[in-house]
Amino acid sequence: QAIQDAINNSNGRVHFQNKDYLCNGELTVPDDFVFSGNSRGGTHIIYTGNTTFITQTGGDVLGFENIGIHGDDSTSAGIYVPGSVAYRTHNNSYSLNAEFLWWDTVSVWTAGFYHRHYNTLFRNSKVIFDNYDQNNFLLYGCSISTVEVGIRISRGEGPLCIFGGSIERFARHAIRSVNSRSLCLNVNGVFIEQAPNVACPTG
Repeated sequence: QAIQDAINNSNGRVHFQNKDYLCNGELTVPDDFVFSGNSRGGTHIIYTGNTTFITQTGGDVLGFENIGIHGDDSTSAGIYVPGSVAYRTHNNSYSLNAEFLWWDTVSVWTAGFYHRHYNTLFRNSKVIFDNYDQNNFLLYGCSISTVEVGIRISRGEGPLCIFGGSIERFARHAIRSVNSRSLCLNVNGVFIEQAPNVACPTG
């Protein structure tokens, strides 16, 4: 409730100091909101529930800067909570020097275009981006690792752009198109390595 109160009383940005913040309730954020921290290695918001953690109700941008948004792996190493989703996009989202760990799904697309992520780590989860529109979707210097599926595309004409970084230790798909959607990819300087026998997190 303290984090939700801070969001409700903010001007569109809440800054978190270096520490772990445990949260057992879902968060709702308004138009154009940014979660920011001191560093992704030191500022962590940890959701202990099994539903969608952050939902944006409208507006333009949902942002994450220098912060870790983590699911709950406290029960046993290598276990994420089934059903847990870090955030659902309403319009467009971005991250800068952020980190997302221990989720069933990191992000589920519900609306919007121009999603962009810079130097962000996405790891130890089942799916990173699910049901996404590929229109002007950008990853720059990001790392996706130890997952079942990296990006699942279900709509849009592209391009989906990935520059630098890596997609590795994925058990099934780095990028997958569903609903017979053709992919339009612009991939440059990206390390891609499948690991079908990797011990990915389980639910």
